[in-house]
Amino acid sequence: MKRNRKLDYDQADRVTNKMQDSHIMGQYLTLRTNVECFMKKNKMKSLIITSPEFQDGKSMVSANLAVAFAKRNYRTLIIDADIRHASLQCYFQEKNNHGLCSIINGKKQFNDVVIRSRVKNLDLLTAGSISADPTELLASNKMTELLVEVNKIYDLVIFDTPNILGVVDTRILAEVCDVSLLVVRSMKTNLEKSAKAKEILENAEAELIGVVLNDHAKDDKLAILQKYDDSEIDIAYR
Repeated sequence: MKRNRKLDYDQADRVTNKMQDSHIMGQYLTLRTNVECFMKKNKMKSLIITSPEFQDGKSMVSANLAVAFAKRNYRTLIIDADIRHASLQCYFQEKNNHGLCSIINGKKQFNDVVIRSRVKNLDLLTAGSISADPTELLASNKMTELLVEVNKIYDLVIFDTPNILGVVDTRILAEVCDVSLLVVRSMKTNLEKSAKAKEILENAEAELIGVVLNDHAKDDKLAILQKYDDSEIDIAYR
């Protein structure tokens, strides 16, 4: 595995050491604890994180949750499966020349492109350059084979996936992953679209275990969401 360059903490401080000194980190630790309890109880290892629409903050949640698990000594892999709008390379200050697409296309092996981040126990697989239809790539046998491979290596595999109301890519991944987490944005995501996204995930193989409310404040304090039906995780952060 290749070692990544030093992270730019000014540009990626919300997924690096500055988060340790903020109240935001506390919310991610709570989220981690709830996800951890569910997945250990049910012996699950793969998690997809999605949102109803574009720019709901799912990639930031994915990156920060991956860091939180790595700091818990979980050997963690985060995969950018949002091929059309890849962004994890920006958070971790990496290039996106080769990655998930390169593996599925048969041009590279996993060990050739996975990046060991500066965060101990955390590896990154960027999306890579698109050379075919993303939906076809994610639906291929190569994608399933990759998941089997990484599940043997890591304690937890987190997929940052496209918004579920935009394309079918996330539904495809939901068929091969264990559980899912839905991110909604305060003052942006409406109830109808949230309900539709929840319905799609509940009908998929990846069980919906909770909802994260992004960008929400209450009396200038962090707020815990009210129960979202029977979801086991209800966290808000600012």
